[in-house]
Amino acid sequence: MPAFRASERVGAPAGGAAGEGEDAVTGGSEPSPNAPVAGGSGARRAKITRGSGPAPALAAPEIRRDVRWATMRSVAVPHRLLPLVLRRGALLVGVGLLLGLAMPGVVVVDDFERDAPGSWPARWSYVGRDGRAYEPDHAVRGDERFTVMVEAGNRFLRLYTHDAIHRISHITNRTGGVRWDIDANPRLAWRWRARRLPPGARESGERLNDVGAAIYVTFGRDVLGRPRSIKYTYSSTLPVGSTLREGALRVVVVSSGRDGTGAWRRVERDVAADYAALFGGTAPDPVSVTLWSDTDNTHAEAEVDVDDLMLR
Repeated sequence: MPAFRASERVGAPAGGAAGEGEDAVTGGSEPSPNAPVAGGSGARRAKITRGSGPAPALAAPEIRRDVRWATMRSVAVPHRLLPLVLRRGALLVGVGLLLGLAMPGVVVVDDFERDAPGSWPARWSYVGRDGRAYEPDHAVRGDERFTVMVEAGNRFLRLYTHDAIHRISHITNRTGGVRWDIDANPRLAWRWRARRLPPGARESGERLNDVGAAIYVTFGRDVLGRPRSIKYTYSSTLPVGSTLREGALRVVVVSSGRDGTGAWRRVERDVAADYAALFGGTAPDPVSVTLWSDTDNTHAEAEVDVDDLMLR
């Protein structure tokens, strides 16, 4: 399949799973050249891009009651229509203030509403070991599928692997990708729902080192050339709050099968604060966000739904 933006080389779109051998792209392992190393219900959020905060207060209108016309912010309005204009204007200002206060500066990475059900997500790429970005279905086998689904009118992405590894990445701060200024938007939020997790898997051991779903945030490479990433996982067995370290990779368990499966769970992380705690220093702007699933060690199946990835 032809390369997608093949002329661009991606520094490090993801980090590998803890305990696995590192490759040139993610720090994770790749079992063979033909096996890629990948990577709702409820009301929908408003689809907005970076906002500008609350709307400024409007000056009080100047009303001349002794003539037929009134002036409101230098716009002539028939006096008999002024009460209606004022009521509707107040409503619009109120709505604007509400939206500005509720979600200032939110950037949507993807909510998958623009993708056709049954398709691959258009804003994501498969990044090969050569560091090049390809179409998201590049080298995909039948036992790994990342597919847009629809349920009750809502579209989301379903991650499925069976004795396999797969990932797709959204390359930030490049053409077609969102701009992630971590100073302006230090937080990453998303929803996910575990339908099946690999039984007994745990990120802390090599023999059973699998995870039904993970989201990597990658910041480039360290002085040794290894991808520097934080991996947020939906663990099968480890408790929420567990952290692991493997080379330039840091693993943080943010959801766990211990708490049950089948329900949508919302996660929000202060990525800048996590970086400072896990690596030390100030976080640079991330270069990619990666969705990952792997079941090659447990030889099991995993199925996890992901939706509404946003920067705040």
